[in-house]
Amino acid sequence: MPEDIEGRVGLVGMPVWMWVENPSPETIGPMQRVVTSGPVVVTLNATMMAVNWDMGDGGHVLCPGALAPFTPYTDVAGDAPSPTCGYRYNRSSLTEPGKQFEVTASSTWQVTWTATTPAGATGGVIPMARSSSTNISVGENQVLVLPGTPGA
Repeated sequence: MPEDIEGRVGLVGMPVWMWVENPSPETIGPMQRVVTSGPVVVTLNATMMAVNWDMGDGGHVLCPGALAPFTPYTDVAGDAPSPTCGYRYNRSSLTEPGKQFEVTASSTWQVTWTATTPAGATGGVIPMARSSSTNISVGENQVLVLPGTPGA
């Protein structure tokens, strides 16, 4: 499983699982804030709609946002594909700068707001985006069968 930890290397053709590491209202939503100043009340509701993963090799994966759960990888999963958000590299990162792929997760959010005053209420929708990047190594596993060994 490729991770942005020194010495961890993913393998070409093996599944890569993507998830939000510390899910909370601030990282995946939904989030609500109410601010009051005198007679004015402003309410904000933010929901993450999706995460677009740029895998660094030209591939992209669009995964659902806060409305669907993310499944973190554990070693029990072995080589099973992610049930919620995954990818498979078809080449190594050896020829990339730093011998790693730069992976960028860009989340899209929908923020609805209302402002209430003694004179009435108004509101709207504000689209927002957040991004975070990391680097991972992906290598190849070569099998060598020698004459005279079982399976040769």
